[in-house]
Amino acid sequence: MSKQLQDAIDLIEDPNRWTTGAEARDTDGERVDANNIRAVRWSAFGAMVKKHVSITLRLRVVAYCRFVLLSPNGVDYINDGDDGHTRVLEVMRSVNRGWKIRRVTT
Repeated sequence: MSKQLQDAIDLIEDPNRWTTGAEARDTDGERVDANNIRAVRWSAFGAMVKKHVSITLRLRVVAYCRFVLLSPNGVDYINDGDDGHTRVLEVMRSVNRGWKIRRVTT
């Protein structure tokens, strides 16, 4: 389990701190970078940037979206889609519990 990924999950667990269509938003709803001091809401990706989640774990989140949820467009597509908040939290929690791509051999 990754403390940084858990911190990212905690950051957006409250739907009022989560957003779509941007990495992050300020109190006026304007797009800002995830690390901007004015940011008050984050997408799943923005939360991972803000909480310094490793590239390896970010790639696992993307892979989970692609291979388990069959979303070729990755985490941003899930974040901005139907029931996005619930779905990105599910993805991030699954990866944080240790989900990995496993090679299948025959």
